[in-house]
Amino acid sequence: EFKLLAKNELPLDIGLQLYFLDEEGAVLDSLLADPQKLVKAAPIDGEGIVTGVEENVEYIPFPADRFEKIKGATKAVMNAAFSTNNNGETSVQVYIDQYLDVSIGMKLKT
Repeated sequence: EFKLLAKNELPLDIGLQLYFLDEEGAVLDSLLADPQKLVKAAPIDGEGIVTGVEENVEYIPFPADRFEKIKGATKAVMNAAFSTNNNGETSVQVYIDQYLDVSIGMKLKT
């Protein structure tokens, strides 16, 4: 099982996918079957200005047979897709001092 922790001060939803690569850069497997919006946008006011930080925790099942496939991975590459609130219908403002903090961990049974 993977655990994703996110703190997002951006007014953007973020879809993530993590790819596990071998030494030659070939994809061994991915974290998700399909990319998903795992990070929620920070709250905004009527002007599209961020009013707080959105924090969320996601648990992602990862069966033992798939773990066997990634044992030889030497790299993990994250792909992110950003979208604004209401499927792009709401204008938002992004500032240089806003941040996104994403941590991913794995829980193993031995």
